[in-house]
Amino acid sequence: MSYTIYTTFHKDEFINEYNLHEDEHHKLFPTHKPIDGENINLMNPVYSEMVCMWYVWKNNLISDYVGFEHYRRKLDVKRPPEKGHCYVFEEVTFGETIYKQYSRWHNHKDLDIVLDILEETYGKDNIYAKHIRESKKLIPFCTYMMSWNDFTLMCNYIFDIVDKYSERVGIIGYDEEALNKWKQKAIKDFNGRNWKYQTRFVAYLVERLISAWISAHLKYERVGIGRGKWLTPDLNGNNMSI
Repeated sequence: MSYTIYTTFHKDEFINEYNLHEDEHHKLFPTHKPIDGENINLMNPVYSEMVCMWYVWKNNLISDYVGFEHYRRKLDVKRPPEKGHCYVFEEVTFGETIYKQYSRWHNHKDLDIVLDILEETYGKDNIYAKHIRESKKLIPFCTYMMSWNDFTLMCNYIFDIVDKYSERVGIIGYDEEALNKWKQKAIKDFNGRNWKYQTRFVAYLVERLISAWISAHLKYERVGIGRGKWLTPDLNGNNMSI
């Protein structure tokens, strides 16, 4: 069975610094500059590594199994996962629920909108909203490997919720105007403090959506190598290990 793992990076110098390379199963994906094919790389400051997921999904780059890793967070993969399983880089356990942890470091109103959309779409007390509200375990970093069929099902769910969320906050599209609106929202929501970090609204929300979907539908195995420490800047820009 074929499988492809996409390694995202956002600086050209990272290719040599982290010994990034392509082979039969690995492809490099620059998130910081234009590429061929339909893409939203311009939105990297908001979507982060998610622009790669969107690209593979939207352009239907089919392989039996597909994975996503970062230049410094790698998946140690020798073979595709078994049916009904997936690989993830890491799982973290908070001392509080995913919802409370998100609210502590980001704008809880954004997550409230996502939860409302989940309930409107999947019904009250659905498995995804329940995971976010009640679980203390998060699958972070948008770094995983699963079958193509599972990947497309998850992306259909993710990007449907993201599109509805974007409509609710009045920021639609993937152009410079939309990017500027996301930046202005971050500056407004956090009074200008650490706004570049907080601009990645969509990536942080999708991280929770991915965790909820995988937890609901697949068994997963941790296969991460590299930097896995969970670091979150506080509102003054200092890194806080959580």
